[in-house]
Amino acid sequence: MSDCGLSEENEGKNVMVNVTPIYSDQDYRNAIKRIEVLIEFAQEDSVEEQELDVLVALVEAWEEEHYPVEFPDVITAIEFALDQQGMTQKDLATLIGANRASEVLNGKRTLSLAQVALLWEKLKVPPEIFLADVLKKTSKRQDQPA
Repeated sequence: MSDCGLSEENEGKNVMVNVTPIYSDQDYRNAIKRIEVLIEFAQEDSVEEQELDVLVALVEAWEEEHYPVEFPDVITAIEFALDQQGMTQKDLATLIGANRASEVLNGKRTLSLAQVALLWEKLKVPPEIFLADVLKKTSKRQDQPA
């Protein structure tokens, strides 16, 4: 075994990798440290590469559960996409109509499915952002007493 904790004796063999689940933040930090070593030193088709694959899957699952990424609100996402493309509200108006662009950016109106598809195509704003926004608004309405 080398000084970085990797072995050469099992290279190319189908060997069971000894990896434990991530139950705590300390387990998570240990897994990240091990991944860093494996990324630098693991050889292709080695036991360590298999270990790396398993650890990455475990870390991704832990992060999805404990550190979920929130989508930005629709207005922020559209404004960011416009900025990234060097476009303005006028350019958005040519895509979806002047009144609609103003109303959407002021939070007074939602987009149609066709407009969401258009913004995905032209500005690369992921449709999931619009869906997440609709789901947030729906859940807020359901939380309010009737």
